[in-house]
Amino acid sequence: PILLLTLKSRKIYCGRILEVPLNIDANDAYLEILPSFSGYRDKDTLKFGSLKTEYPVIAVWEAQRYIASTKSMLDDYLSFVREHGYEGAGPSTLIADHRAQLEKEIAEAEKVLAGFGHLAAVDPSDWTKAIAISEVESASFFSPEAYEAWFSNSADSSNSSESN
Repeated sequence: PILLLTLKSRKIYCGRILEVPLNIDANDAYLEILPSFSGYRDKDTLKFGSLKTEYPVIAVWEAQRYIASTKSMLDDYLSFVREHGYEGAGPSTLIADHRAQLEKEIAEAEKVLAGFGHLAAVDPSDWTKAIAISEVESASFFSPEAYEAWFSNSADSSNSSESN
């Protein structure tokens, strides 16, 4: 899930939480977030400000994680097949089909990753932000679609016309 953090300074970070300390009440407790975007909240309305910094690295991280987990699943599957003597025996087409499906998923994900060009070689941990938990004002799950539906200009105008 994507989390939205609002800091006491009204700065916002939206992204994947990568690490939370065991003792969040410690004075030096920090969490790590890989941001999708950052910005600020207006001091009066608390709506998102107009300036927003996008971080495409989160999509790279997701693709890298998917590839790594699918390769691990394929390795585990092939080890199981070898350990139990299923290579070349029984329903070998089923085994071959499953292997081919996993290999296809890996190849497709690698194409997506290659589509990021030079960003594909970026280490997402270089973009991780460490935030003092004592500075977090609020945290909530974030859905871009829900945010747009609720706070779009058309929703604002229809809500104001209904209240007149």
